[in-house]
Amino acid sequence: MSVDGWGAKISRDELYGRPLTRQYSHLELLIRPYSAARILEVTARGAIRNKEVLTRSQYQQLDSYDLDAFRAIIDQLALEFAEKVAAAG
Repeated sequence: MSVDGWGAKISRDELYGRPLTRQYSHLELLIRPYSAARILEVTARGAIRNKEVLTRSQYQQLDSYDLDAFRAIIDQLALEFAEKVAAAG
């Protein structure tokens, strides 16, 4: 939880390449706080080996909020990042 919202962040430091260099990978999923716009927004940011590979933002109006659809969005964002990690080797 932070001033930007609440959610989850995973990260790891890696040694990669020759010569070995320290590199950083992370995935952050964040639910933005309530605003006057009355939307529920999730943002995703991900980096692999110091390179930003994922920046997405999805939202739903609170009036027509669908929990299952919102969960599917979060699952899709995590899956998209996992595919990018797998492709990076």
